[in-house]
Amino acid sequence: MKPEELARAALGNLPVRMLRVSWLPAAMSALLLLALLVAGRHESPRWAEPWKFLGRLTAAQVVTLILSIAIIVVLTHPLQLAVVRMLEGYLPAWAAPLGRALRAGQLRRRTRLEREVLLADTGLNLAMGAQAVVSATDDQSANLRILWTGLSALAHGRIKGRALDALAEAADALPGYAAQARDGGPAEQLDSSVQMVREITAGTPGVPGPPADRRELVESTLGWVTEFQSRAGLAARNLRESFPRTRLLPTRLGNILASAEQNAGGYYGWDAVVTWPRMYPVLDPRVRDTVDGHRDALDAAARFAVAAAGTAITGAAILIVQGHWRWLPLVLLPLCVAWVSYRGAVAAAQSYSLGLYVAFDLGRLDLIRSLRLEQPADLAAERLLAGDLCAMWREGTEIDLRYSDPDAEDPAKE
Repeated sequence: MKPEELARAALGNLPVRMLRVSWLPAAMSALLLLALLVAGRHESPRWAEPWKFLGRLTAAQVVTLILSIAIIVVLTHPLQLAVVRMLEGYLPAWAAPLGRALRAGQLRRRTRLEREVLLADTGLNLAMGAQAVVSATDDQSANLRILWTGLSALAHGRIKGRALDALAEAADALPGYAAQARDGGPAEQLDSSVQMVREITAGTPGVPGPPADRRELVESTLGWVTEFQSRAGLAARNLRESFPRTRLLPTRLGNILASAEQNAGGYYGWDAVVTWPRMYPVLDPRVRDTVDGHRDALDAAARFAVAAAGTAITGAAILIVQGHWRWLPLVLLPLCVAWVSYRGAVAAAQSYSLGLYVAFDLGRLDLIRSLRLEQPADLAAERLLAGDLCAMWREGTEIDLRYSDPDAEDPAKE
């Protein structure tokens, strides 16, 4: 039997998940390290030697190589969760200094996202105030132009730091004051807030002035409302999906997954950590396949990142032992693979998190039906039921449950 036939026979019946998550990273590391060992046997590395070496392998040697990789795969496959947890930032005690340094970087990133949320919310308040000013019965053109200038400064990123904090405070009550003036109430508070906006944004460089034509001014003001509504929603979602509400983890991957654990199903009252193992078996196959695909992509990228980093370290040790110091830059190649793989794991974690949100949206009532419990009549009832069930699963709390006939509630079986 030819070597390629042996390889095909050994790999053909493997589950796709094990092939992607375990076999490919292990094979990559094994072949790269084998190439270094073979090429470095000479005084000067001969990079054509590994190809000749592989071409001279007998069938027995190919089987031995495949079995060796298989042993590595079998021994390390149960460690997949530990691999992902390590990349999430759950580091051993001796790596505490590294964890603190990484956490500081994540803190800076969260602060930046919080500032983006503040900027978008401030712009939305200014835009809503300007929209109310447009509808005022008396002439508010001067105030409208001041607010338009503030919106333009925000949109062009000219308001930062303490100026943004001051503008956010001035704009907080502006929509209410503007609505009050629009409805015929006193305009003193509106005028005071607008003057504060003017003082903060006056002299801001690089900000285009408002249109001279009133009609164009009004149309562009309404456009600011739409833009900042979109920006506010996007900034808030980005922050919510990027960081958990409580503990800050050292890595971006860890914070994305921790956020999903806290927020998936949270709107309905479910605790994703204790609910997910019970809901997963009753998910619609299409939803389950989607979630599984994202999870496989996450695990494969995480394993590639760790395998490539380990290959770089081991390869550097091999080159040093062989005395080929000037070839040490070669380890930058697997390090680049490790970095790209980690970035891929982050992207896969974002997709996986979205899959969890969708799974709870579509599958939580199927879980209630599978438990033979009465379907809640509204959101408030669901939140009470979800809170009781999660407390039972998480803490062993005794609760009163009323069972029902699931077939009677399933329209598909009528």
